[in-house]
Amino acid sequence: MGTTRTMMAAAGLGALLALSAPAPSRASQTRVLVALVSSNMRGAFVELSKQFSKRHPDVTIQAQYLGGTQIGDMIDQQIPADVIIVDRSLTDPRSALLNRPRAIVRNREILLVPRSNPGNIRAFRDLGNPGVRIAVGSSTASIGQIASHVVQNAASDFGFAFVRNVRRNLIVEADRESSVIEALTTGAANAAFAFQSDRYDAGQIAIPIDGRYNVVSTYMIALPRNAPNAGLAAEFINLVAGRAGQAVFHRFNFMPPDEGPHQHFTRRRRSPTHEHRSSICR
Repeated sequence: MGTTRTMMAAAGLGALLALSAPAPSRASQTRVLVALVSSNMRGAFVELSKQFSKRHPDVTIQAQYLGGTQIGDMIDQQIPADVIIVDRSLTDPRSALLNRPRAIVRNREILLVPRSNPGNIRAFRDLGNPGVRIAVGSSTASIGQIASHVVQNAASDFGFAFVRNVRRNLIVEADRESSVIEALTTGAANAAFAFQSDRYDAGQIAIPIDGRYNVVSTYMIALPRNAPNAGLAAEFINLVAGRAGQAVFHRFNFMPPDEGPHQHFTRRRRSPTHEHRSSICR
């Protein structure tokens, strides 16, 4: 009997303690930052996310790595996000939807070829030669749109026949930069447009593109006006735009945002007429 009473008393005490125990605080719950990030920033962004998570173990950063056009469309649709990283040509026209963007890095395009160089490509002009097989970004991806401008800039020296020959040599058109570079690895292409910041393996070599033709892009980081976690996002933006961020970007071969005059890539609104005239993609 005594044992039974003791068990009942213990059970009652346990129930009372359960009722009086404080509920888990919100501070202990995971907070989520949603970021829309230009795909060529992926490697650096992953590293910066890890640094931020060390300072804030309760924060998870959910990043979507997308083409610039996709990010621009999502900004226009006001899809909730906390951080935007994209080319300046996409932030400038959207000042009503974004708090003042900050320049964080610059980037430019290069040519990649296999170390064996089966296409015998020594300079940019060689892209128009017979037997060259080129991989390029699609007309909806920044890398493809910029490549179109680069090729057309070169036409001022090489003539429009060069543009026509480059079009003829296009073999791979991909939405993702990783797919463009992969075309070299598989042998589908023997030349590829890539960003200076892209990682490539020891079996590939980079050929610089003459500054007279190349286009330097400035990338911005911005806080959307409808950001669900504005305070936390602002702290992350300060990390990315500060010295720690610049150190990471330097390791990934990005250029700092403030090195003298440079040519900005101007993205025009999409239209069938402009797409036909400006894109090297078929």
